[in-house]
Amino acid sequence: PARVLMLESGIPSDYRPTYCLRHTFTSFASNTAKVPYIVIQQLIGHQINSRDVTMRYLEITDKVLLDHLNSISSKILKLEKKLGMDDW
Repeated sequence: PARVLMLESGIPSDYRPTYCLRHTFTSFASNTAKVPYIVIQQLIGHQINSRDVTMRYLEITDKVLLDHLNSISSKILKLEKKLGMDDW
């Protein structure tokens, strides 16, 4: 039934809807909702020591990486200013 419909509609036979749903959920939770990794890990039912397994489902976007880099840079600049090191 479902498998036949998938094949007839041109969806590859190795497509795994559960995997795709988990991947979408974890990436959205991490990138958009800013849910911490450890929370995502527990939400999808992975054990605490299964970091590598959970990481397979996460896809961090370039925008999220850049946002974090800008946040770190901003904090460093504020600290330099506070310490009087902003004229180096």
